[in-house]
Amino acid sequence: MKPPFRWVGGKRRFVKDIAIHFPSHMKTYAEPFAGSAAVMLELIDQGKLEPGAKIWLNDLSPVSDFWACVAHSGPVLDDMLGCLAGYHMIDPAQAFEIARQVCDAPTASERAAAFLVLNQLSFNGLFRRNRKGQFNVPRDRSKTLKDRERDLLDLAHVLADFDLQIGPAPGADRCKNYYMDPPYDGKTFTAYGAEPFGVDEQGLLAEACDQLVEAGARVVASNADTPRVRELYRGFTFYELKRGNQLSAKASTRKEQRGELLMVR
Repeated sequence: MKPPFRWVGGKRRFVKDIAIHFPSHMKTYAEPFAGSAAVMLELIDQGKLEPGAKIWLNDLSPVSDFWACVAHSGPVLDDMLGCLAGYHMIDPAQAFEIARQVCDAPTASERAAAFLVLNQLSFNGLFRRNRKGQFNVPRDRSKTLKDRERDLLDLAHVLADFDLQIGPAPGADRCKNYYMDPPYDGKTFTAYGAEPFGVDEQGLLAEACDQLVEAGARVVASNADTPRVRELYRGFTFYELKRGNQLSAKASTRKEQRGELLMVR
């Protein structure tokens, strides 16, 4: 299944390379850095996640708000789709400005709808906040809004077969399979929120991965191929991937291949 929105660092191109490292018949699975959840959707497509499996997804708001709306379906999903329909009645420039103002609205459905609008209309689908917590990505004037209602309803129908929880992942006593895809280490984009995901956070995550493995869980993690990452995950098996620089404004630079590691243990 195609991911429901664009996401910087998304693993759509690598999902099959990642999915082979997860076992079949999984009853529990967690993605603490979900983004567009491309890996989870691939695992569902391959049947590696059993119907009824408990899945934990987490990310920053409003990304987590989107998944909450789709996962819980019913009135919440209807509210989000209603908000989206309102944006389609106005021109893209006006829709973009309104979405910027309401991406921190009181209700999850409003925040999720605003996020989807910004994702379609902003540069490379990037969602980024400044230190004041304000969305600060410019509009891509070449983009227009597309009707996503059918796709979102189909996604909600697929997810209805699973016990999807939105929030922090539990420990290995409740979950046995984890995919970790944090902001990359090194001189690349390292933050979506007001606070960066820096060296200290990378170290804490690696420690958490070690603890999960020691407690009996399967951990697959991805990150930039840097000396620090190789040292932090020295107990893992490394697989090398290649990715382009999605954040460059120049197409020639975006095609540049950069090293990425998949760590499995």
